[in-house]
Amino acid sequence: MNACISGIAVARLAKGGITLLSEDPHITTALVLGTILAVALFKGVAVGPLIRAGIAYMIIRIYEYIN
Repeated sequence: MNACISGIAVARLAKGGITLLSEDPHITTALVLGTILAVALFKGVAVGPLIRAGIAYMIIRIYEYIN
């Protein structure tokens, strides 16, 4: 059940990523740089650019909602 919920969440994030990348394509550079820093400095794992963009989209929308 957890895997199913996680799959749904990732699909929703990817949808937001498509929206963000289509509205603001130059953000790709920041996403790639952030991934490189996370992998290099924090021994993180690189994920697909669509998911990264979806997470960024979610954070931007939360920030806009708060302000």
